[in-house]
Amino acid sequence: MSSINANNRCVLYVRKSSEQEDRQVLSLDSQVREMREYATRAGLIIAETLVEAASAKRPGRPVFEQLVGKISRGSVRAVLAWHPDRLSRNALDAARLVDLMDQGKLAEIHTPSQVFRATPTDKFFLTFHWGQAKLENDNKSVNVKRGLNEKARRGARPSPAPTGYLNDPLKPKGQKAVLLDPDRAPLVRRMFDLVLAGTPPAEVRRRANDEWGFRTRHGRPLSRSCFYLMLSRPFYAGEFEYPEGSGIWHKGSHPPILTLGEFDRIKKLLATEGRPRSGKRHEFAYAGLLSCGSCGAAVTAEEKHKRLRTGDIRRYVYYHCTKRKDPECTERGVEEAALEGEMQRVMKGLTVHADFAAWALACLEDLAAQEGSSDRIAQESLRRTIAAGEKRLDGLLDMRAAGEITPDLFARKSSTVERELARLREQHAKNEANPVSWLALAKGKLALAQDAVARFQTATPKAKAEMLRNLGSNRQLLAKRLEITLDPVVRMVTRLSRVATREAVGFEPPKRGSTQRRTDPFVGVGPSWFRRWDAVRTTVIELMMSPNRPKQP
Repeated sequence: MSSINANNRCVLYVRKSSEQEDRQVLSLDSQVREMREYATRAGLIIAETLVEAASAKRPGRPVFEQLVGKISRGSVRAVLAWHPDRLSRNALDAARLVDLMDQGKLAEIHTPSQVFRATPTDKFFLTFHWGQAKLENDNKSVNVKRGLNEKARRGARPSPAPTGYLNDPLKPKGQKAVLLDPDRAPLVRRMFDLVLAGTPPAEVRRRANDEWGFRTRHGRPLSRSCFYLMLSRPFYAGEFEYPEGSGIWHKGSHPPILTLGEFDRIKKLLATEGRPRSGKRHEFAYAGLLSCGSCGAAVTAEEKHKRLRTGDIRRYVYYHCTKRKDPECTERGVEEAALEGEMQRVMKGLTVHADFAAWALACLEDLAAQEGSSDRIAQESLRRTIAAGEKRLDGLLDMRAAGEITPDLFARKSSTVERELARLREQHAKNEANPVSWLALAKGKLALAQDAVARFQTATPKAKAEMLRNLGSNRQLLAKRLEITLDPVVRMVTRLSRVATREAVGFEPPKRGSTQRRTDPFVGVGPSWFRRWDAVRTTVIELMMSPNRPKQP
């Protein structure tokens, strides 16, 4: 065995990655022990031992950088390692070591099986070992990605199950199914129901943690970030994107907690109302529902107390601009009682004549009864659209089988078609189950426009907030007045009720010889008379096309 230098001095470099990556490699302690025994047999003196636990697939290992620095400065001329792949498994680090040999700064690399000197042949074999190690890494990466993509195509998302689900512990790795968590899934569904009902997400999370005692699998309360991640994950509606950002969507094999329609509604609710701030000490009925009419910032609430001469303490709640968009905003706050007075002022303008409301309800019920034939036409149109989508998907499969499109293009296009088919099938099933679901919402719109003030005066704070949501959008406080863009259906019903009442009162009574004008505007006036009005027709159509009514394809 030739000497490394006059003192046979070398540096021992020991590296190991995770057990999963390098199961065939000895542990760090075993490598040190084996290499010290080899050094004794070979007559080498180990001047220093450098130990590292990091992957060599990519450059940037800190201990390896120390070794290269020592070689570059000339303090190290020989290296002892278990195998060449302990030094490098990537092209850049391998090239640096070969370059140091070319410069004469690295004389030899010792392994138990071979000594590599700075000769052309030895450098070739070193490069061969490092190239083989890189090939193993690249093949491993390709195989892992192929396996993960195949798993995703089978409907199993390659990641730990999210909150509300569990990975089946009885199946082997790579085949684990995703099951509903019997303890948490019902509570997760309850959270989604509250959000769909209009409860602010921050309040839903507070209830889950404080009132229901909800805890994650790690025993911690549901964090704000985790909760909003739940609300934004299509996984709960039965589909997922993999790889992330690829645009390739897969139908999950796991049981969904939400429907796709419910998931879309949650996305719209979050986009419309924003994310209420968490950690508030008090609950304010209208917080998160209003904005400043001057600067557009959100309106927040503040509680104040005043001690009266009698010794009693009176509580006041003020709503005012947060001034986040304009710190110099001069919009003044308004007390909660005054705000509710403004809400009643808006509602008083929504007076609908009781007889008009009764006629409108009867008219809508007649239309709902007659709508069976149009529903059948709509369902047939949906079936044709679904059949066309299935045919398109079959065409993509034929093109892929013939090699006319690449696998990536096929995956992107087929996932888009499959997502659309899933939504159409869900809509078809929903229409079959409840073809006239719009009628309930239409009745609610009429009821809101008919007796909003009376209901508001006796409602709970949460019910009042829900009425404010249903009144319309773009709710602003400007100069202590409530400005709101009324719901178009409510606005149209109110306007047409006034027109109908005024026109009906002007009609002559049906009996001849009578000079009295009709005092009850709708007595004797049948639905056929109202149907002559294009405006009333428009009202009926607007009511029918409410958000909860299945849209015509």
